[in-house]
Amino acid sequence: MSGSWLRTLHRDLGFLAFGLTVVYAVSGVAVNHIGTWDPNFVREERTAELGPQTGQPSAVVAVAMERLGLSPATWSVDVVDDTRIDIKFKDGQASVNPKTGRAVARTDRARPVLRSMNWLHLNRGKGGWTWIADGYAVILGILAISGLCIAPVRRQLAGRGGVFLAIGIALPVGWVLLFGP
Repeated sequence: MSGSWLRTLHRDLGFLAFGLTVVYAVSGVAVNHIGTWDPNFVREERTAELGPQTGQPSAVVAVAMERLGLSPATWSVDVVDDTRIDIKFKDGQASVNPKTGRAVARTDRARPVLRSMNWLHLNRGKGGWTWIADGYAVILGILAISGLCIAPVRRQLAGRGGVFLAIGIALPVGWVLLFGP
């Protein structure tokens, strides 16, 4: 089954799949560790000591936002009680304790390239991307099978190719048998 047409097919599909493979590889590593870090956003926390504040909540909020170095176009204020004022704004939130004067802000800043890769990988766009992702999966299957067929099978399976093939099959099968559903 090997021949120059098979090598050409394998090579051309490999070139075609290159960009998608990079996206899925980088994003795959990122989302595998989502429990320890957020691959889509950089979370930042800032604190400021204002000193005890009196006066209208809007004045306290204005001082806090300035000292925190934040200047969103709009924000909303929720006076929870006399020890907490919550501020919500685009890409974050802050909280001020007027009695102690402590202000804490948490903001999210997008990781533009990685966030886009994750969006593609997790198929958040649905629609047409589903067909592209399915086509990519088919191409990967063809690459896997054609890669086995390019060299003479008896040479591949008798040597280290057979060892790698066995490991590649044993890993998912063994994992499911040991830890699967």
